[in-house]
Parts: sequence; structure tokens; C-alpha cells
Amino acid sequence: MRLTSIATLCLLMAGGGATAQMGPQGDGIWRRSADFGEAQTLDYCYGHQPPFGEYHHHTSPSCLRAELGDNIVLMRLTRLGPIFAEAGRPWKHSAILGWAADGFPIYGPYGYTNPTDASSKVKRLKSSFALRAITTRTTLPTWSLPNHPGISQDLAADQYGPAVSALYPLGRYVEDFDYSAGSGDLDAYNGRFEVTPDYPAGIYAYHVTIDADGVPTFPYIFGGQFAGTPVFGPGATVPPGATTYTGGSSDSLLASWITSNADALVISGYDPTLGAHSTWPTGAPNDAVYTGGAATAYAAAVQLIQYTSTNVYMTSNGLPNFVVGPWFDATSAGAVFTNFPSLQSNYVFPFSRTPALATTLTSTTLGPMGMFVDGVAAFNFLDGGSYSNGQAQDLGGGTVFPTAVTQSPASGERGPVAPGARVLAKAIFGAVLATSTADAGRGAWPTTLGGATVTITDFSGAELSAPIGRAAPDELEFQVPRNAATGFASVMISAGGANVPANLNILATYPNLYADTSNAAVGTVTLVHNGQSKTTSLKLGIPQWHGDDRLLIAVRGSGAGGGTAASATVAGVAVAVKSVRELANAPGVEIYRLRLPRSLSGSGTQDLVVTVGGRVSNTVTLLFKTGDRP
Repeated sequence: MRLTSIATLCLLMAGGGATAQMGPQGDGIWRRSADFGEAQTLDYCYGHQPPFGEYHHHTSPSCLRAELGDNIVLMRLTRLGPIFAEAGRPWKHSAILGWAADGFPIYGPYGYTNPTDASSKVKRLKSSFALRAITTRTTLPTWSLPNHPGISQDLAADQYGPAVSALYPLGRYVEDFDYSAGSGDLDAYNGRFEVTPDYPAGIYAYHVTIDADGVPTFPYIFGGQFAGTPVFGPGATVPPGATTYTGGSSDSLLASWITSNADALVISGYDPTLGAHSTWPTGAPNDAVYTGGAATAYAAAVQLIQYTSTNVYMTSNGLPNFVVGPWFDATSAGAVFTNFPSLQSNYVFPFSRTPALATTLTSTTLGPMGMFVDGVAAFNFLDGGSYSNGQAQDLGGGTVFPTAVTQSPASGERGPVAPGARVLAKAIFGAVLATSTADAGRGAWPTTLGGATVTITDFSGAELSAPIGRAAPDELEFQVPRNAATGFASVMISAGGANVPANLNILATYPNLYADTSNAAVGTVTLVHNGQSKTTSLKLGIPQWHGDDRLLIAVRGSGAGGGTAASATVAGVAVAVKSVRELANAPGVEIYRLRLPRSLSGSGTQDLVVTVGGRVSNTVTLLFKTGDRP
């Protein structure tokens, strides 16, 4: 699918879409933020999948922004998806990412410094929302009052939210934020009237909001109300007589919305080393329970464009043309988010061709609030849960309670683990993993550290004590027992009388290579020159070698699962793996010893991947230096 200039589409598009009013469970007063409650289930494109319905974004759609060239650069590809960073100056004006249900365009984060001057510099537009300076939740912010009809700003005691604490931090609820006009670039609806490359005469437009590091900032896409009037909603009926767009000179830019019937590609969290597939789930264990799935490929992106004199109707399967998934959830079996896309062939979103600012405003609600240009739904900031004063807890939405997410301390990736591998557990939702900070150091790890213990119940039902290497209240590193059975396993971290659950998916092998913050391999390099050897750290780079010199590198990893047969490639070329062994006095850390061919000498930065038991590792880099021959 081509996603290029869309000026003509801007003139054709815009529109109203009134969705059915939906509210969170609980009291509906302190509404939980999707960025808080659902962040752990997002993929690397900042999207996720409900049990049935549209794959969607609550915040910045990073992969779409990259596809549209919206001031974002690819840093590296992982087994789980792409990692992006915001580009440096100079910036260009953001592209239109989609349309809201009221017909106004949704742009990326960058716009003109002066909203009425297209010759002014482009800047990153800032939200006018910030966290409130509160310790108790007894009043509502002014901006949210239209979302709470009949409720006073000063709440009654039975409407209070929980006091701010580690378990209920600021930012958990959207009412924890306040709007201050003029403090940022955008209004309370997260938009402004402005000139853009697509609308030189000016248009009201929403903007996705992020910080300087690309992290989404509240309210992310939409505020609590639409600036215009939504009229229709997803699932609308296309009226008889609507024209099907098939191309043409006057509307040629609509072609940027039409898919080439590319297959929707999904990476499964059960085994991300299998890569992206057009049918899913792929490689799911026999005992896996999941929703959605596809036995035949689904077409991605917008499938059909129709229009009348007043509206444009976009029909989508609700899936983008970039790779989505995998999704993880600490509370689900195997820590794998159990939802897979389902066919949404009847997902029709209409847009008015003549949007207008409203005098009577409509609240944004749960569900699709617009459509991105790749046919994916745009949601607002709600996850469907809210606080219940009577029950003193959140109800509805995702499962939010003190727990721990797990990842490899080597690669930083979430996903399966192998027997003997190191695992890093990170506390979420106010969990406490240890009562003190402690480090086991070198040598055998104890099963109690920092006041914490870790019990793993493996797929066979055996309860195993896991060795702990490092403990702190917010994170804990432990080792999967070598005798753990493969399959789904549950984890219980106990400290200070509290139990924090987590889950693991144990595979026979799942190699992870250690990487530093620049994604460079961790280990040593040994150069043998004139019969003498010199060993240095890989972070210093690999010196040139020639003639009778020999060069070997020792790369750190975890997750070989006791396997000793491995292969490797550097720059896509096979290299010899001399051995794989566990590092002495470092439980769970393997050393891959590789002999490198002389053809790589002085070749610059190259990618390294190892394969163990048929599973590929994460990609790390090696720096082959020039100009320093011995």
C-alpha cells in the first residue's frame, strides 16, 4: 500500500461518526488510563488486540508514523518488532495519520511553530495537560466535568478515588491530569486550528502527542471531547448509490488508502523466533487457550473506499499492513497475551466531507474514535476500567493488580525462556519484589536474597525454588531451575509477607545475547599475533588482523538450555562456533566462542546472530575497527 501525499484526500475526507455511548465499569468517576492499565500488552508499534474487534492504538502509532516518514527513525529490528527513535532537527510537518470521528484530521506530533504561518519552523507540539499536584482524589479536574454529567467537581465521600500511593500512583486515572490553557501548543481536545501542507487555508486538526524521547504523553490522541460533531460510527451502512472509488485524476490520492491485498502479518508471543506469519497463532502449544486466530490469511489495511456528496466510507479489516504483535501479559498463562486478530471485514467508518466545529460537544468514549490511514482504529485514553469506591478497587478493563513482567536481562526482550536461563522480573502496578537490595555476586546463587524467594511451578506441576542473583524492591533477577519442565509455568515471588505472581513460557532453548545500550555484543576479543595473545573487551571494538594472525571472540548469552551445538552468522555469513559453555561463577550465562574469518577484518559495524536448537537469538552488533593493525 502506498501512503504518500494526501492533499486531495483531505479535501474529500473528514467526517462525523457518533459511536454508541459506552462507559467504564466501576463508578466511572476515576477512569483508568489505557496507557497505565494496558501498556504491558502493547506491541512495538504501540498497538494491541482485544479478544475480538479491531487492532487499535490508544497512543502514537509508531510503525505507521515510520511508514509515513513522520520524523522517526528505525534504530534496530528485534524478534519482537522494530525499535524507533525520534529524528533530530530539522523536522518536517507531520503527515496526516488518520481522521477522527468528527471528520477532522489526526496529524503526527510535529507542526508549525506559528499555527497560522506555514513559513515558521516546525516543532514538536506539546500537550497542555500535566499531572495534578494532589495527594488525595476528592475533586475532579475542570476539563473532565462534561464526561461526568450530574457529578459535582467537589466529590461526595462515596465518590472519592484512592489516595495517591505506590499502588495507586498519579497517572493511573485520566482524572489525575489537569488542563492548563496555553501551557502547551494544543487545546483541551488535543488539537488546534492551523494551516498545514494539506490545508493551506487552515483546518482544525488533532495531534498525537509525545515527549522528546517519543514516549506518548496525555491525552495521546484525543481529549475528553470531540471538537466537532460525530454523526456516524463503525459498522455504519453505506447508503445505496454511493460511488466506489477506483481511481481517477481528481481523486487520485485516495489510492494511497487502497491495500494491494497484502496479508496481515502477526508475530506470536509463543515463539517469536518463528517470525511473522499470515495465519496465526503459529506454534501455539497444544494447551494454549486463545481468542481470534486465522487459518487463512486476512487482507490488511483499507479494503474499499466509497463516497457520496456528503461522506466518505472506508471499509477495513481492522489490520495494518505492517507486522503486528507479539503481545504479552504478565497475568496470562505463559505471560502470553491470548488475543489474536479476528476478521473485521464489515468494519465501515464514515467521515463527513465538510466537518465543522461544534457548539454542543460530544464526549469521546470507549471504542473506535477514528480511523488511521492504514485502516486501524484510533481509540482514546480509556481502558474500560474505573475505581469502585464501595469495593475499594478498580473494576473492569484489563487485569491490573500487583504483579511482575519478565524479560531477558541479556536482550531486554520479553518472551519465552529456557531452563537454566536468567530472568529479570520487573514490578508493575505497585508490586514489591524484595524487602531490601542485595547482590549475590559471583558463584552459586542462593534461593533467598533481599528477603525474597522465587517459586516456579512448572508444566509438570513440580514446585521448584529458583536461585536469585540480584534483588531490589522494584526488580529481581533469578535463574530458571535447570530441571524445569518445558511448557507454561507460574511464578510466585514472596517478600515481606506478600506474594507477587508472574508467568513464564519455558522452551527447551531460547537464546538471548547480552547487549549494551547501543545494542553492541558483550564479551571479549582475543587476537593472537606473532604467537602472543591479547584479550580486550568487545566494547573497544575488534582490531584488524592479517597474515597468520588468529582472532576469536567470546560473546555472552543466556538461554541455550544446556545446548552445546550452535551456529552463528556475522553480516549474514556463517562463522565457526568453537564452543558453547556456561561461564564459571556466573550462573545462567553462556559464552559463545566464535572464530572469525579474515574477510571481516576492518569491515565496520556488522550484525551477529546465533542459533541454538533451531531458534535464533536477538541480533547484536560487532564493531570491526580500521587503521589499527598490530
